[in-house]
Amino acid sequence: WQCAAALAPNKARPHIQLARAASPAEAEAILLSAVEKFPLNAEVWNELGQVLLKQQRRNDALGAFGRALAIAPGDGKLLNNRGVALAMLGQREAAIADFRRAVAADSCLADAHENLRKLGQQAAMPSDCR
Repeated sequence: WQCAAALAPNKARPHIQLARAASPAEAEAILLSAVEKFPLNAEVWNELGQVLLKQQRRNDALGAFGRALAIAPGDGKLLNNRGVALAMLGQREAAIADFRRAVAADSCLADAHENLRKLGQQAAMPSDCR
């Protein structure tokens, strides 16, 4: 992925993939560089948030997911990820609200349904979901 990132400097995807193949500390550095190059790319911010969660940096992750949602406000995956950060911070009701918004945005988003169930909420996935 280093070669791909070098050959396609104007594309975010190789940087995200490179970060996924790196240790959490290296991934953070790669993604911080990527957010400088691609500040309006929600996926880069989302990936940074996930790396920060792995490092138990919940508040920082919440900020990264918030940036991603500012760019792509209706994205169910991003809403679900922010909900995870909120739940980890003990903000149960806010997390439930985000998980519900995620399901409203994408009724087949299995992670959001599962997260609602973990918090004791009804979360029946539609039968037409694959």
